[in-house]
Amino acid sequence: MQELELKVPEASTDFEEISRYKFIARIYHKGMEKSSCKIWRGGLGRDSGIAFAEDQFDINQDNSFNEQITVEDTGHALGLRMLMGPALGTQPRDLLLNQQEVAEALWLRFVQKLEQ
Repeated sequence: MQELELKVPEASTDFEEISRYKFIARIYHKGMEKSSCKIWRGGLGRDSGIAFAEDQFDINQDNSFNEQITVEDTGHALGLRMLMGPALGTQPRDLLLNQQEVAEALWLRFVQKLEQ
């Protein structure tokens, strides 16, 4: 987020650690909030993965999200799968991602509103 502030002088960011397993990040442009996200351990089932919620979320309610990342073992490979990735075109249905690829996909989703 610090690099974003260097690249976009009118942007400022905020990072708030809620717990060991949950944080909130925000991007402001010229003082106005442009994007926010909450990332936490959880999702459809208890401790079932990593959940991502954007913009309209309650800090204390973890039962709604826009994306969930789970670990999947195909018997031949171990990797990460984004629940909504195939539907949004960010991940082919049969492809598992690594940590870097998931981080990049979520980052792009988080900063895209800054470009609008």
